[in-house]
Amino acid sequence: MSVAASLHECSNHPGVPAMHLCHVCAAPVCGDCCIEQEGLVTCREAQHRETASHRVLLGRCADLFASDLVVRNLSAAGVECRRFDPREHGVEEPVRLFCLPAEAPRALETLSSLDLSDFLIRDHHAR
Repeated sequence: MSVAASLHECSNHPGVPAMHLCHVCAAPVCGDCCIEQEGLVTCREAQHRETASHRVLLGRCADLFASDLVVRNLSAAGVECRRFDPREHGVEEPVRLFCLPAEAPRALETLSSLDLSDFLIRDHHAR
């Protein structure tokens, strides 16, 4: 059980302690509501399982404004980016941005060339 998850109840089962936070959306989930695949835990949302399997965590943004700025600029450069806000699940964590692994270097280069790298919190250990 992660320390962050232990502070929450399962988002699907009130009163049941969460065992994990979804890697994608950070929803607190109990053992019955999570799926582990390739070493990552996700909630049961199909899009979140697909995101965890086929995309990498590009980084996190402190708020929705910063994430919108990053996503819009990457989209204009032809890089598709998915955004998930943990606050939708009552978890106070930065907004998470995911992209295809092959597009990650171009995404980072684009943000650097537009002087937007400071809006992205990079997790060097994240997948």
